[in-house]
Amino acid sequence: RGEDPTIFYAPAESDFTRALELAPGLRRAWSGRGLLRTNAANFVRATGADPTPGYLAAESDYTRAIELAPDYAEASFGRGHLRLLWGNHRRDHGADPTEQYERARQDLDRAATLGPQNALAWMALVKPV
Repeated sequence: RGEDPTIFYAPAESDFTRALELAPGLRRAWSGRGLLRTNAANFVRATGADPTPGYLAAESDYTRAIELAPDYAEASFGRGHLRLLWGNHRRDHGADPTEQYERARQDLDRAATLGPQNALAWMALVKPV
């Protein structure tokens, strides 16, 4: 509590990147780095700075995980959640969030279809953030 969480982001991202250099086919590492980058971008957003570069990097990681394993529901959920957050950021800054929200819906629908036990995806589809 009270500790700046960003001190952990760079070392963790470096570890994920090193793992991916050694084994670029690790879908969970791509998805894990996507989650880390999403969290880092959200922290940036909370400070009032632009999270877009972090969102783009996270989206790329999730997309790579999905390319490696199209049936990987967790990556589709992660990317969908990221796109909801990104849409909210756009909305809050007077930009049109429609594209991000539509893409989020597609990802969350896919996650719910692939992993029907994924209650978070179903909830996000019913009540967007």
